[in-house]
Amino acid sequence: MASSKEGAGMDDQHPTTPAGGPVRHAGVLGALIALWAAAAFAVAAHSADAVARWGGAVWVFILTWIILMPVLTPWLRARSRA
Repeated sequence: MASSKEGAGMDDQHPTTPAGGPVRHAGVLGALIALWAAAAFAVAAHSADAVARWGGAVWVFILTWIILMPVLTPWLRARSRA
């Protein structure tokens, strides 16, 4: 049975998501933020001692998980059901 959403920029895995939609843009934004964080870490690595660097890295990791869990939980549940 043909759907009205076939073709016209729709991808195969997620037929209701337009190609280049918000998910792809969020991925690009996430990659840019990760690169910025890596650059900030590299700059901080030259101006702080080891305890401060590792403590800051752990702190950022924890905060990242706190922010991402509301986004990742539904996605992982849907993916495990499929």
